[in-house]
Amino acid sequence: MNREENIRKILECLPDGILVTNKEGEIIFANAQIEALFNYKREELLGQPTEILIPEDYHNILDEYRKDFLEHHNAQPLIYPSIRLIGIRKGGEKFNVAISLSPLETDPYGLLIISAIRDITEAIRVRKELKSSQEIFQRIFESSLNGIVKYENVRNEEGEIIDFKYVVANKRALELTERTEEEMVGKTIIELNPWIKDSDIFKTMLRVSEKGDTEIHEFQSKRKGKTVWYKTNFVKVDDGILLTFDDVSITKLAEDKLKETNQELEQKAEDRTQELLKSNEKLKNINEKLDRYAYMISHDLKAPLANIEGIATCLKHDYAGIPLDEEGNEMLEMMTVKINDMRDIIENVLQSAKDAIRSRENIYLEKTVHEIIETLNPPSHFHFFIQQGLPQIKYPRASIVQILQNLLSNSIKYMDKPNPLITISYSESENYYLICVTDNGMGIPQERLNEIFNLFEIAHSGKCDIESYGIGLTIVKQLVEENGGKIWVESTLGEETKFHFTVPKQ
Repeated sequence: MNREENIRKILECLPDGILVTNKEGEIIFANAQIEALFNYKREELLGQPTEILIPEDYHNILDEYRKDFLEHHNAQPLIYPSIRLIGIRKGGEKFNVAISLSPLETDPYGLLIISAIRDITEAIRVRKELKSSQEIFQRIFESSLNGIVKYENVRNEEGEIIDFKYVVANKRALELTERTEEEMVGKTIIELNPWIKDSDIFKTMLRVSEKGDTEIHEFQSKRKGKTVWYKTNFVKVDDGILLTFDDVSITKLAEDKLKETNQELEQKAEDRTQELLKSNEKLKNINEKLDRYAYMISHDLKAPLANIEGIATCLKHDYAGIPLDEEGNEMLEMMTVKINDMRDIIENVLQSAKDAIRSRENIYLEKTVHEIIETLNPPSHFHFFIQQGLPQIKYPRASIVQILQNLLSNSIKYMDKPNPLITISYSESENYYLICVTDNGMGIPQERLNEIFNLFEIAHSGKCDIESYGIGLTIVKQLVEENGGKIWVESTLGEETKFHFTVPKQ
């Protein structure tokens, strides 16, 4: 077997498409891979110019490439640098190819050109996808809300890890550490943070790098003299560590504040427990006081009221034949009306005293408030704002109705503004609901705020045109306290009045 036959067999076995052309570019040999790449039979290619396999737009490039090769092939006798072109199959389909040339000296033909042609379409696609993936990764890396740092292990001569070198850091990492890329990348962690060598952070990094376990921790660290908290995630990567971290100092401060607040609340709860224990002793006194008020109203008020009613009856009987002027008749009639009003008040107080010890039931405050307002039938120019979602409470129905009815009727009674506004709102704590009735009426003088819950005390005693017996708020206070709550008032004279009372959740 001669040398030429051996070369042909070798070229036939190569995985790349192989063309052998003369100096003019005419094809004198094509292997099986060329047939597969370009869909031509070998017989169709022999004697044809190489340009048959290249689109016309690229002929000049191929021609220049071949000329350059012929001029320099002696200087580079093995393989000439490859070129990327577009190939065209039989039928017109185009695809990406890489072509590299090498010289071959033969006796019959002289210098021949061996062209190795490879389909690189898939390689280009993969390269583009890889580039796209790298760009996406780079964008994620740079736009991450967490700091990301890649460390490389620094070892001594015995192979022990003694430090970690910063390899790359994203923008967020530089912001969190308040360093520039030049200040960080290429430096070691101990070089930039000498204190870290004996810290738990460094021990964790050694453990992750040696054992490969992922670890998540919160560490207290230092940043330019300031103490900060970082939440960190250490992952072993190659011969180093990938760290993701974020500054959680604000969260830690909030947690510390929450712990402090919880301790304060626990102390307050303890104090409140002691207060409730003391209150249990006072409950008997409150019940006794309520009974005394009921007795007083029943006996001390009913008796003189009966006397007044008797006198009025006698006056009408004794002077039945004596004509009275219109004013006299009106005064007698008014006396009768007021006596009936006073009797109703007494009966309501007695009923409230009885209701205070009745069993509790579920009360929907929002519905109850609407019903009370409808019952009071305020003038049409009054405006009421009722906060949505007023809570459901467990309370004696008659007691809560009496409390709210008294407070709302007072707000209506003591209103002196052309645009009356009455607000019913609430807030809550762990153990209590706080109900507030606010009006923009005439207000209460500061010197009377501590007295208005006393029996027969009237906030505006000089207002003779306002009917009040000074009993309603006393009843309200007794009912609120009887049911485990407190009541107080805040007021700005001439502007507004706020009555607050608490309702235990249990």
